[in-house]
Amino acid sequence: MYDKIKAQTDFSLSRAAVAMGGVGAIMGATSAAAKNISMIKKNEIDGVEAAKSVLKESAGVGLATATATVVIGAVLPRSGFFSILGFAVVATGTKMLWDKAAYSEKKALPILKPELKPELKPETDPEEEKKEEKKSPDKKKK
Repeated sequence: MYDKIKAQTDFSLSRAAVAMGGVGAIMGATSAAAKNISMIKKNEIDGVEAAKSVLKESAGVGLATATATVVIGAVLPRSGFFSILGFAVVATGTKMLWDKAAYSEKKALPILKPELKPELKPETDPEEEKKEEKKSPDKKKK
């Protein structure tokens, strides 16, 4: 009888991670879609960029939620406040890593239409700047 009860209440971390990752993905997609709908209405982005943005955010939030579920479920199971705090910290860190990997400086979320993009200054190489300074040193004021 004990085995039957244990089998019904057995905690499966992998099942919890998949379920929470799915919930996180839905939440990420919903949040990104809400933001992108208003940007589409303002004609700031097109539908393709909005869809890409929704998919990236959905994957990122789902991954962060699943990762936090596994880490906190293994390290701090059933510890109340510290589990919630740890979950938030791990999920935030994972999402930050995802954003770094998924979005480069040139491709910010979401991508604005070309006519709305701010002009970027071309990057210069510090070594080239030093060479130019050596070629034409600044004249000191007398």
